[in-house]
Amino acid sequence: MKYSIAIAALAASSAVAAPTTKLNAKQRLAQRNKNAARSEYYNESWAGAVLTGAVYTGVSASFPIPKPAIGTTGETSASDFTASTWIGIDGYNCNNLWQAGVDATVEKSTGEISYYAWYEWYPADTQVIDLGTLTAEDVISVNLTTSGLNQGTVVMENKSTGKSYTKTVSSANTLCGVSAEWIMEDLSVDSSTIGLANYGSVVFSDAVATTASKTVTPSGAEILDIETSSNIILTKSSVTDKSVTIAYV
Repeated sequence: MKYSIAIAALAASSAVAAPTTKLNAKQRLAQRNKNAARSEYYNESWAGAVLTGAVYTGVSASFPIPKPAIGTTGETSASDFTASTWIGIDGYNCNNLWQAGVDATVEKSTGEISYYAWYEWYPADTQVIDLGTLTAEDVISVNLTTSGLNQGTVVMENKSTGKSYTKTVSSANTLCGVSAEWIMEDLSVDSSTIGLANYGSVVFSDAVATTASKTVTPSGAEILDIETSSNIILTKSSVTDKSVTIAYV
């Protein structure tokens, strides 16, 4: 993700992290390797589940905001550690990406923790979503839909506080609609600045995607996990009929 955002919308929120540059879609999965026996792909950025094989018009799920801790494996020398939890359409086999989620960051030197919610139609800039003050274990529901391949709507709600946000976005960056995903992202590969936070485990519940004719679940999705260039595995992902679990290992 790439960031250039207006901060004015954040006046009501007291726990907001400074935006951080993320990888582009090609970089995210450039080094994925398939373990055919487990239908599992290792890469340096995404963990979670990706549905392919249809044209997707929507994706949704709920998840608790994880409390980030300093990473214990992989990029342990980083100065900040972030857990970026999101759902999206495309970005896997298509360079453009419609996504929304929550980032949770801990600063190594001070232990200060901050959170912010966001949406992005990559490669356009990330936009912060004002859900007020966010805290660990707040339950966030996200629903992303598309109307054609150049317009989408994000609906995000903090179920713990009742505050919600809805926005319809138009973009010249045409989607392909060929994947739907539930992801925990390592924002920067092998970085001395940003590492993957130890977030424990995150469960996307009520996880579904929609096509023009039906609703589908993550069952049968491709499983992604994060492995550093030093061959250190940082996550373990699994799916059930309507949930995706991503654990920090």
